[in-house]
Amino acid sequence: MKFNSLLALFVGLGILHLLFIVIDFSRGRHFTKILLIPLLMFWVYSIHPVYLLLLALFWGWIGDVLLIKKDKSLFLKLGLLAFLLGHLSCISVFLLHTSAVPGILSSVGIIFVYLLFGSGMFRVLNSGLGRMKVPVGIYIFVISCMSVAALTFALSNGGKTWFSFAGSLLFVFSDSVLAFQLFRKPFKYGRFLVMASYIPAQFLLAFGILHG
Repeated sequence: MKFNSLLALFVGLGILHLLFIVIDFSRGRHFTKILLIPLLMFWVYSIHPVYLLLLALFWGWIGDVLLIKKDKSLFLKLGLLAFLLGHLSCISVFLLHTSAVPGILSSVGIIFVYLLFGSGMFRVLNSGLGRMKVPVGIYIFVISCMSVAALTFALSNGGKTWFSFAGSLLFVFSDSVLAFQLFRKPFKYGRFLVMASYIPAQFLLAFGILHG
């Protein structure tokens, strides 16, 4: 019962949050955003309390709260730091539950793809970063490492752990859109795309880890 009710609440709140974005109801959007990750944490705890995962979600929640005021430089930097700590917690979970690593050729190919993405993303954002070049560069590196760790975790364990890798890709997509919104040029459906990918990303990361 806990599984169904908490998960149903999370999904329902996520849909409500996206609706508030569409109708541009900022107070409702902020309220639902603050509640989303705590609900997911309660669900994780009710299934299997993986404490590093709960820590990752906690930092994600702190980041969500701080980024409500992302137009202020201090809140933006602290929000990035919180998400960075969340990604480091996720990386720790993946590494602790990875028993085998890809071969040399596969590893080189994976690293090359992510280096290509990271350098390309930084180049796209570079002109609008200003003093944020170093923090954003570090963040791109860390989230790329998180996705690589998720892929290694999935390759090692198979089955439902692939949901974590899918979640990592959605997280990378969400943060890429958010970065474009913040440092280049905001576009009409940017906020919706960020949250429509971020919400399932957090769930999929947790779901895959719980089944690892």
